[in-house]
Amino acid sequence: LAIPFKTFRYNEGSRAWRFNCYRNDSQNNEWSTWNRVARNFRIMNLAFMGQLHWEEPLARPGANVSVIPYTLVDMQRDFEDPTEEGPRFSGNIGGDAKVAITPALNLDLTVNPDFSQVEVDEQVTNLDRFELFFPERRQFFLENADLFGGFGLSRVNPFFSRRIGVAVDTATGINVQNAIRYGARLSGKLNDRLRVGLLNMQAAPLKQSGLPGFNYTVAAVQQQVFSRSNLSFIMVNKQATGNAEPNGPFNAYNRVAGIEYRLATPDNSWTGKAFYHRVFSPLVADHKFSQGLQLEHQRRRWRAEWAHLMVGQGFDAEVGFVPRRDYLLLSPEAQVYFFPQGREVVQHDFNLDTRFFFQVGKDGNEVLAPWSLAEQQVELAWNFRTRNNVEGGVTITDNELVLLEAFDPTRLQEDGIALPAGGRYHFVEAIFNYQSDDRQPFSYELEHTLSGLYGGIRAGLNSSVTWRYQPYGFISINVNYNYISLPDPFQPVSIWLVGPRIDLTFSKQLFLTTFLQYNNQLENFNINARLQWRYAPVSDLFLVYTDNYYTPSFSQFSTRNRALVAKVTYWLNL
Repeated sequence: LAIPFKTFRYNEGSRAWRFNCYRNDSQNNEWSTWNRVARNFRIMNLAFMGQLHWEEPLARPGANVSVIPYTLVDMQRDFEDPTEEGPRFSGNIGGDAKVAITPALNLDLTVNPDFSQVEVDEQVTNLDRFELFFPERRQFFLENADLFGGFGLSRVNPFFSRRIGVAVDTATGINVQNAIRYGARLSGKLNDRLRVGLLNMQAAPLKQSGLPGFNYTVAAVQQQVFSRSNLSFIMVNKQATGNAEPNGPFNAYNRVAGIEYRLATPDNSWTGKAFYHRVFSPLVADHKFSQGLQLEHQRRRWRAEWAHLMVGQGFDAEVGFVPRRDYLLLSPEAQVYFFPQGREVVQHDFNLDTRFFFQVGKDGNEVLAPWSLAEQQVELAWNFRTRNNVEGGVTITDNELVLLEAFDPTRLQEDGIALPAGGRYHFVEAIFNYQSDDRQPFSYELEHTLSGLYGGIRAGLNSSVTWRYQPYGFISINVNYNYISLPDPFQPVSIWLVGPRIDLTFSKQLFLTTFLQYNNQLENFNINARLQWRYAPVSDLFLVYTDNYYTPSFSQFSTRNRALVAKVTYWLNL
């Protein structure tokens, strides 16, 4: 492996770098690191970096400017639109630029960005009452993503980049692109202890939905304090632009300001954060804030964590991820580890996780009195790992909750059939999981769920089988099946999610990925195929084919939409 030295960014006169590397001996299932990392921490933990010393001070690095233009042509057709009599052909041009302002400060620019080659989301069966989280996959938003998206906790985040340039097709419930006209991101370090980030994106109007264009601006500052902790600030602004209707189904602006303190001791034994975020918008509401505390102590043989989180009813951060509001969460957790010597099983861990949700009472819902316990979960888990890289475990969760709104967990019942608001439920869920050695050419994962569910039952099987044929690629298939039977008038349902995938490497320059997904909860069958030819360093030709079918049953398929895209990118170093 050789990395061109000119691709690194460093200060003139540098004599030492913080550095670490690791080696994975897959045959013996052994990991080795250049600088020691404690066994109970991740190998890439920055608290355990070593010092790489140079014989002489490094010379000034050269200019680091790259331009990545693209051009594409596509053919699309929406078969559900009766006004379309045939395929539509179109083309586009645009590109990105990357400029190293300093060795540690980067400017990224984009005009007419296109993400047609980005891998589609892996769909999931949704039995939850709240929005599901899907990670960002677009390359422009990934560099220094922690600087912008690392605020809050997994249950509430003031900035979620997938809100930019993505809308929901109300006919299919599937995410579709909403064109971004241009964008810029300045991010990096001003000095060894200060990181800054500034992001601005302009999205075009979505005429078919009657929405105007929106401008998104995010500013983030991270100042290191003490040895490894930091104090961070964020400001998010979403502003309607153009000829926006004043009484349209949107706010003219939506802003969030926040402050966080993130704790990390030199040996990483204590970590955590405390934060306060507030929304500013035309919406009149109580409690337009979220605040939380998370503190974790890690030792070799045990771990303890405390977390609490309060999300106000008025905290409608439109560019954030806020699936639930008007609650207070208390969540203590403890975990112990055992490392048997000379046995096939090399690690056991037992975990107790508790979550208590209290309804604050500012949402106008009269089902519960203010500050009443709305939901509690007590989860006990045992996991193991063997010297042959086999993993498995059992998780048992006791659930008690009160439904605040009518809810159909299957999303497949006839209109009007739902569990009533105010219903109280108590059920236990057991999950058994097993993962074989993924170093082998043939590997598999199994997860079996047995559970009560809102007065009924749920039996589920989630499985994945992979066959790897080195060095040419792999074939895998994911199958998720759930049988759900709820009290009358619900009808028993079987929910299927099947996803075969083929990844082939014909050469070091030619790759093919094909991903099929059948989801009867969405009544949709999706085909996504991508052929990539790397004709020059970091320069590609993509052919992307996408097809969606309406599938109310296994025997009924009708085409929803279809698209074929040809895209060429070229990386030019100036």
